[in-house]
Amino acid sequence: MGAYRKQLKEWYKMRFKKVCSIIAVCIAVMLCLCPLAYAEEIYDENIIWQKDISWEWIDSSQVEFSENDIMMLSEASINHTVGAHVIKRASPLISLQARDKIVFNCTYAPSSASVDFGILTPDNKFYPISGQDGKINQSLLVSYSGDYYIAIRNNSNQSVTVTGTVTY
Repeated sequence: MGAYRKQLKEWYKMRFKKVCSIIAVCIAVMLCLCPLAYAEEIYDENIIWQKDISWEWIDSSQVEFSENDIMMLSEASINHTVGAHVIKRASPLISLQARDKIVFNCTYAPSSASVDFGILTPDNKFYPISGQDGKINQSLLVSYSGDYYIAIRNNSNQSVTVTGTVTY
């Protein structure tokens, strides 16, 4: 009976070591993969978090809706003329979840104009990202789930023509 107990004890000991080894490998794999999954979002200079942008209240009289370029899918071509000191909603109301990414890849003319791209809430909170030198190639990572419009704001005294794509 003593030999049987000794064998049983050795079997449990080996089993315990095997289970611990498997758990240790799983933890090591998880620790290695998790930082890599977020590395692009954290360190990519082309990604800005919505929560890091100071939002602005927008007077609804400054907002225009564009009916010719309605975004139905998750990517749309933009071809808008935005009047002086106007915000143009470039999409219908879209539902976005936290961690959804919106990519602005547009050019505008004249390139000396001051143009902001971003998202606009139904209650007129605008989260702007500034274009520079007539272009923007920037991603916005949504921090708060909700309904938004894609919007373009012209801060200049003259109309601006904007072309490109917005992907979300």
